[in-house]
Amino acid sequence: MFAKQSFTLNDPQVSSRGAKSCTLTSFSAKYSFQLGEELEPCSTPFGAGSFGDEAATRQTLEFRLTPKQDEEWLAFDVWAIDYLTQHSERIFKKSMTRAQIEDHYRSPCTRKEGYQPLLRTKINTAGRNSVRVWDESNERRSLPEDLRLFEMVPMIHLSHLWIMGRDFGFVLNCTDIKCLNGSSECKCPFAD
Repeated sequence: MFAKQSFTLNDPQVSSRGAKSCTLTSFSAKYSFQLGEELEPCSTPFGAGSFGDEAATRQTLEFRLTPKQDEEWLAFDVWAIDYLTQHSERIFKKSMTRAQIEDHYRSPCTRKEGYQPLLRTKINTAGRNSVRVWDESNERRSLPEDLRLFEMVPMIHLSHLWIMGRDFGFVLNCTDIKCLNGSSECKCPFAD
């Protein structure tokens, strides 16, 4: 996924709302990657949501990671901490130690003991940049109401570094999802 990439972060930009971010590029172009493949698809434990505001069109979607994918994200986190330490004056306008960067860096992966690691992405469910959804025949389809019922192969854009207060991390936008072997049937938990 990241083996032959050369990532750089552009200088910080401040949006009209005051949000600070640095665009990530690889070889001077935006970087997108496919998570999983049809023979080893991804799944989501929670589906897409926005923490109580179900009408929101920008939602969080977490994907379960395999051990190999988690290793790749751990390596990405190491790269990010090294890069941010080396470029802290340019990005944060102050020199920061590796320990300070580690304290404030928020990985896009959630790791909790006893649970499979999760990769946090964002999807737009409406508008110009809404997620495109595909079926097993590579035909466009609508976004399923409940993504937990599907195995998926997502295409993800590693977009930018967000900076909010003292914390910072990366935004991953899910641009496309291929939905595989979904079932609209819910299995009754009392059936067995």
